[in-house]
Amino acid sequence: MLNEKMKAVQIAIEQIINSFPKDYLNTVFGDRIIKEDLILQIMLECCKYAYDSTAEKHSIRYYCKNVEKNEEDYFRMNLQRSIRKIYDYREKEYEYKKIHAEVDIPELLPPDMCSINNKMAGYKLNEFQYWEINDVHDNKFVDDIVSERILNRNYKNDLFRKYAKEYDDIIIEKLNCSYTVKDKFLALLACFTLEWKYAINLLYEIVTEMEKSGTKTIVNLERKYSLFCGPVALISNFDITGEIIHTDSRMLNIRRKFVYDFVHRNKINLLEYENQYREALVLQVLIYRKMRSWFVMNTGIDDWYNVAETYGVSECIIKEKNWTNKKIKYLKEIWHSVNFDYKNPENRSKK
Repeated sequence: MLNEKMKAVQIAIEQIINSFPKDYLNTVFGDRIIKEDLILQIMLECCKYAYDSTAEKHSIRYYCKNVEKNEEDYFRMNLQRSIRKIYDYREKEYEYKKIHAEVDIPELLPPDMCSINNKMAGYKLNEFQYWEINDVHDNKFVDDIVSERILNRNYKNDLFRKYAKEYDDIIIEKLNCSYTVKDKFLALLACFTLEWKYAINLLYEIVTEMEKSGTKTIVNLERKYSLFCGPVALISNFDITGEIIHTDSRMLNIRRKFVYDFVHRNKINLLEYENQYREALVLQVLIYRKMRSWFVMNTGIDDWYNVAETYGVSECIIKEKNWTNKKIKYLKEIWHSVNFDYKNPENRSKK
């Protein structure tokens, strides 16, 4: 339940929403999407922005202080290697988006380490970024997804299950070992970030529905995956923006309501729900832009945790998964069709 301060913000956002044209709102809200869900999504996005904007950042040397002296060099070099690998992927993503989507996102680029000042300062990480790099990016499941090794014919299902469980255990451990409000918020932020980036739990729901219904292939898979899981470029059908909206589709709670549509609907009978989801994304971005600076100036960790808990981020995580051979097969086929080639973005399936 939201605290009084966040309830007031919720009401203010609803008033902003109600100022949009009625026919537009009738498209956004209805069978799958309700105002409360979209408002909480906007508030969570603003909380993440406020944390990213205000969290203290430290050098790699700072994070090495609790490492045994004889292991410090190895630990520091391992972190640096992971950071360089991440920035290499992000730099290629930046070039791809600039060329193919005609959008410039300088935040994807690494700091210029040719500069003397930057070289002396080194890479700067906030606490969450450090956890993500240290605990996630070298996780075998994540590494095998990004490198596409998981798509190899000789990648055994038992190995898939082993590494998938290790991935889930990272999240569950983060949730179970959080005691302070700050730790609890960072645990929920971890759940949100990992599910946004890799969509493992959503994909598990999708392949479960495929197995249950006997559906072997999904019609218009690339189009659906892009809308519900990927980076998107959107133009409102109602011309309320005057621009192309570039964002990541990460409405975790809302997109779960479209699992049946994802699996079963073809292009024609999906159109109504596709338009609804697309316009909801546009509306979310427009209001997020209005509200995010206010969150930076007027909210803190207690508010961020209150919003994330009310959103129910942890409920998007399916803690006990039964990865049958069919589910693994269906998931690999989905990845084969839509996988983003981090090393060669030009090989990415067109969305």
